[in-house]
Amino acid sequence: MGFRDFKLFNLACLAKQVWRLLKNPSSLWARLIKGLYFSHSSLWSAPAASRGSWVWQSLLAGRDVLKEGIRFNIADADLIDHSILQWKSPLLSSLFNEADACMIGSIPIAPLGNEDSLVWHFDNSGLYSVRSGYRFLVQPKIRVFLWKAMRNALPVRENLAKRSVPIHPSCPICTADIETIEHMLFWCDMLELCAITCSIIWKDRNRAIFENYQLNPRELALRIHASLLELEQALTIRIPPIPETFPPSSTVSWNPPPQGVLKLNFDVAYNCQVASIVVVVRNFKVEIIDGVAKQVIRANSLAGEAQTLLEAVLLAKNIGATSFIFESDSTLLISALSDPLFTNWHIRASVAAIKNITTCFREVQFSLIKRQANKAADCVAKLLFKNSLLCNWIYNLPSELCSILSVDGLGAS
Repeated sequence: MGFRDFKLFNLACLAKQVWRLLKNPSSLWARLIKGLYFSHSSLWSAPAASRGSWVWQSLLAGRDVLKEGIRFNIADADLIDHSILQWKSPLLSSLFNEADACMIGSIPIAPLGNEDSLVWHFDNSGLYSVRSGYRFLVQPKIRVFLWKAMRNALPVRENLAKRSVPIHPSCPICTADIETIEHMLFWCDMLELCAITCSIIWKDRNRAIFENYQLNPRELALRIHASLLELEQALTIRIPPIPETFPPSSTVSWNPPPQGVLKLNFDVAYNCQVASIVVVVRNFKVEIIDGVAKQVIRANSLAGEAQTLLEAVLLAKNIGATSFIFESDSTLLISALSDPLFTNWHIRASVAAIKNITTCFREVQFSLIKRQANKAADCVAKLLFKNSLLCNWIYNLPSELCSILSVDGLGAS
């Protein structure tokens, strides 16, 4: 399974036992533990008994792990509009201050018919596993490694030799130079992939800051892979191919819909839980006839994408037409709509609501396109993200959007 730290692995296993206790409260052992240690309270508020058994102390250690990643998936509340599986924003605003209303509105809702439940935040399925728990626990160790690297505190051979350890300071991998931290991470021929990876991440970071580029882990991985392939002949390792994100038939440029059909392109610019969601509706003449642009709080970019598609579907329903094409460059979201086994707890309710609402349309199609074919929605999302978008942008189109529409209009001629 790839485990390296047995102490963290043990904690992950203990958290699994606590998870079972929470999910099966009527089991014999769960009722026994409750009767002994928290008969008049919940597991979360149970104190550490001074004379508690070794088993109870171990469960408390597992509980501390779960506390960091447990979330509630709400299914039934007076604050939820069950027709569209969304929080009632006006009611939230009237009952809570703005910050609290935004945080409540960002809580994912469970599909209709489910009960309120606990979910594990660090796994898309919402279920705790020893593997996901271990990965969560090991993240601080990675940060400690980076801190030690910056403080020159790693036991590379140069540092060991300085501390009178009887060892030759040359690099044991390439033997071409003294093994310093800089050599190990960046200059060693056999480990040059680390330097390439860091360089590409740094460039993406700069693009995100100075060009409002939306970070995409998948695209980043593909660029890193392409760069590593250039070094493959010089390396002794074999880099496995990464499959293409898009199928060969996916659209590269935007094309107008057939007459009588409306096309809705949607996109999101996401940063620090703020999702700038945008929907652009166009007809066969490439005319923008409607749209949505607003900011919401969501836990991750995929949840933002799902919320944007839900807004697009609701907008389509209000328009009153019956034939629609919905286009996005989000591979995960488009796949979720056709996968009956999709289990990502962050967007299950949104996907269920989308499927339910679109049953009233005569014709509906969800299409995966490349980012080049989604420039109009991407442009508006970036303007909204920078607070540079006018409220009446549909009737007073930004100059950047006009340029894109002109190019897209070439496909209609």
